[in-house]
Amino acid sequence: MHVANQEHTSFHTDNGVYYYKVMPFCLKNAEATHKRMINKMIKNQLGRNMEVSIDDMLVISKTPGEHYTDLEEAFLVLRRYRMKLNPKKCTFDVSSRKLGDLLDKPVSELPTWKVYVDGASNEKGTGVGVVLISPQGHQLQSALRLKFLASNNKAEYKAILVGLRLKKLELSILKCTVTPSWW
Repeated sequence: MHVANQEHTSFHTDNGVYYYKVMPFCLKNAEATHKRMINKMIKNQLGRNMEVSIDDMLVISKTPGEHYTDLEEAFLVLRRYRMKLNPKKCTFDVSSRKLGDLLDKPVSELPTWKVYVDGASNEKGTGVGVVLISPQGHQLQSALRLKFLASNNKAEYKAILVGLRLKKLELSILKCTVTPSWW
């Protein structure tokens, strides 16, 4: 095997799936891990009176009276998890008109993630590999051994499904292109 290709290669043995130089999938994307953690922290408020992006939290209320109650609830959660806010980055008492002005600006083209998939099958088993590449070029790689025998075509289809499931892992991926190995 060419040395440059080793880091992009995984292989199956009777003892499991191995990689050459690939970091475990769960450690590859700190932003997604952070977002999942925040979503778990505010799960009771998410969608009700709070929205979250990677580094922003928005408390939304219908009336000023509710807003103080909602802020208090948000601060209690943050205090419970010992999180601190940077006062220089906090904005309070933003009217819906000001928010509308902010949201009224045209949105640029959504960043596109790339998903590369491959699947293979032989008499010993079936496996799939998936590589997600962020718009910034960060790679998330995963290889799975399937618990059923399948043709190469079915393995490729399963790889696409696995890739699409990984895409939905709260990574905030809004647009992606999927490229199977046969293209």
